[in-house]
Amino acid sequence: MITRRVTTMVMALCLLGSGVFVTNLWAAHGGEGVGGLGFLRTLLELKLSDDQQGRLLAVLDRYEAAMKAQRLTLIAARKQLAGLIRQDTFDEAALRTASRNLSSAQEELAVLRARMFHDAMSVLTPDQQEKIKAKIAKRMQRLRNRVLDLEHIG
Repeated sequence: MITRRVTTMVMALCLLGSGVFVTNLWAAHGGEGVGGLGFLRTLLELKLSDDQQGRLLAVLDRYEAAMKAQRLTLIAARKQLAGLIRQDTFDEAALRTASRNLSSAQEELAVLRARMFHDAMSVLTPDQQEKIKAKIAKRMQRLRNRVLDLEHIG
């Protein structure tokens, strides 16, 4: 039972990881990234109670369909923009519309991720939340250092 719950939690939390590379790259340039497998590892280290596991799974279930639909919308918007960029004729109005559509899709996905993260964090005790925040801050600092190292090489 616990193994199945943990496996389900691992798979569901991977939803948090979609787009993690972009989030973390953005974080390395001054933003703050959240989610992904680092968040998952940290959650597993917290030794959540059965109640917390159940509540966290409920949070993830609540967002699963919306996250999937929004990711598909984002993929379609990217494909549309890419197709317009590569077409033989230049259509500025269509490019601007497609770019706005992509931006809107990214915005909606970011809001969904933030809501899901906030709801997931509300399941945790203040001590557990601090541990998560410390892990995220440490991971973001390592990424910033890597980006800085790459900038010095290039």
